[in-house]
Amino acid sequence: MISIFTPTYNRAELLPKLKKSLDQQTCTDFEWIIVDDGSSDSTMELLDSWKKESHPYNLIVDKQKNQGKHIAFNHGVKLTSSEWFICVDSDDLLTKEAVKIMTEDIEKVSDANVGIVYPQIQKEFNVEKQWSKIDGRDIDIVDLKELYGIPESAILMRTKIIKDLPFPKFKNEKFLPESWLYQKLANLGKFHVRNTPFYISEYQLTGLTANVWKLWYNNPVGVLDVLTKKYAQFEEYPFKNKIIGKAKVLINIDALCMATNRSILKVVPSKIWGVFLMIPAIFFSKRRFSKFKKL
Repeated sequence: MISIFTPTYNRAELLPKLKKSLDQQTCTDFEWIIVDDGSSDSTMELLDSWKKESHPYNLIVDKQKNQGKHIAFNHGVKLTSSEWFICVDSDDLLTKEAVKIMTEDIEKVSDANVGIVYPQIQKEFNVEKQWSKIDGRDIDIVDLKELYGIPESAILMRTKIIKDLPFPKFKNEKFLPESWLYQKLANLGKFHVRNTPFYISEYQLTGLTANVWKLWYNNPVGVLDVLTKKYAQFEEYPFKNKIIGKAKVLINIDALCMATNRSILKVVPSKIWGVFLMIPAIFFSKRRFSKFKKL
């Protein structure tokens, strides 16, 4: 069985579309876990009404005070009773064959694989060629973006592995990039690539992706932790990718430190290059974060 996990915050208007796509699944061997992250709209009223209905799958609903998607993820993992776990955001949809596809692939995947990774169907990006090149291969999950130019994917993971990797909670912060988890998973094994799209991504203007710089600005401790670990991971990459990747990370660290009044030299993993890249970082810091600074 598969656990489909949906964290939600003030998405009462969008959740019915996702539910409809799950109600139409040709394979119903799954549970749908929804964790409300302290919504202030009618989300919980909607979810409570769904709990009274009958479904061809097991519906599990819970709530928490507003702490962020990553803490809701921890909550969802604790509630699961299946061996496989996939996060489907509240503004996204699945094709009617989605669970069937995943269920069939689970039977074929090697026991050594940490999980299976699939394309997302997106209007914003056309990465069909990139997916076709790696279809059927076993890869590190962090390489999807850094080596193959694929920014987003649908990720099916073994529950027993992610149960041992709960997201940390940083004081006064409610956001931590999902890449924190992927960095950990990259050290534990490979993901099998299946170029079979079933996950339909529909970004919202109020979503995390659309507001990434504001989230970075308001949650710098966790973001800087992820960035410094990302810098270290580039050490294993081919020379060109390593140099470009490390430079981008240092510019991001410099820019965020500047915006949040942190000492760059205390954070950057390479002080010499961190100082050298401060000039381009000034530009990015102003461009990304200046509108968020408190007067």
